[in-house]
Amino acid sequence: MRNFEVRAATPADRLPIYRMLELYQHDLSDIWDQDLDCHGEYGYALDRYWDTEGCFPFVAIAAGKYAGFALVD
Repeated sequence: MRNFEVRAATPADRLPIYRMLELYQHDLSDIWDQDLDCHGEYGYALDRYWDTEGCFPFVAIAAGKYAGFALVD
């Protein structure tokens, strides 16, 4: 596929990653013992991937749209 790229995420990618991560956590909620918070979200310490040395966020883009993400420690 020619219109596919994986790139380092920018702060502008944070909200789309957060939303994809919420869907991911929901899909695994039958396996992982986790509850929703008071806002109806699973929540995740996502900011550390921009704030902590050695943590790297990536996004996958296909045909100009978000297709996935990777959070690397």
